[in-house]
Amino acid sequence: MIDVLAPLFCGELAVYAEGLSLSARDQPVVSGRRFVEAEQLEQCLDLYAVGYPGADRRALASLWSKDYFLIVLPAVVASSLVLGWHLPVTLDDIEVVIDAQGLPARLVLPNPGERVAPDDAWQRFAPLIEGNLEPFIDALARVVKLSPRVLWSNAGNYVESIVGVLAERGFPTDTLAHGEALIRVREWPHGKRNRLFEPVRYVQMPGPQGPLQIRQRRQCCLRDGLPGYECCSDCPLISDELLLRYALAERGLSVE
Repeated sequence: MIDVLAPLFCGELAVYAEGLSLSARDQPVVSGRRFVEAEQLEQCLDLYAVGYPGADRRALASLWSKDYFLIVLPAVVASSLVLGWHLPVTLDDIEVVIDAQGLPARLVLPNPGERVAPDDAWQRFAPLIEGNLEPFIDALARVVKLSPRVLWSNAGNYVESIVGVLAERGFPTDTLAHGEALIRVREWPHGKRNRLFEPVRYVQMPGPQGPLQIRQRRQCCLRDGLPGYECCSDCPLISDELLLRYALAERGLSVE
């Protein structure tokens, strides 16, 4: 973990920052730009597919992308919002350690970053969006002939969760405002569409102890295309009854 992240990512949260470091620890790396080349992505997915024989290639890529987003997004988004700290994670900056299963195991940054005070959400997150997420998603979508919407939804789902966790931990609204904008603003100031816009919705349903606000993704992540996997508990394709059952189970309740 990069030292500046330690106060924010301590205890059970440490795992969400351990994927960023300043050293490869003698492990082989590929440059960020090499990482998103078609040949390299295909190699990663071929290794990853060994654990999922018979899997739909698009579903495989979607699940694989979640591991990448889980390395990048929690530390970058949370440190920017709470610490006012910019981490250099554009593909031109980073190197990637790839493990034996074809997964990105660690991103190696060139330096620990710097303090920033951006005026708006776009200024704060443009390097992340344009320098990392866009080229990664566009390249992976081309390789497996997958709609980029699926991958943007995966990323947005994590962003929404990160902002929600920070709110639950008591960080004030003004601290999280740019994080909220990252998923609530339909277009950026220069007119470019925000592809992270509203990745989830909250559905109100009757529960045994009163109305419930139930989180539901807007875009299916295709997880059910993997052998042995079913739709997620917040999948938009499952019935309202099943969505409610899953939500109640997570709360330790049951349908009467």
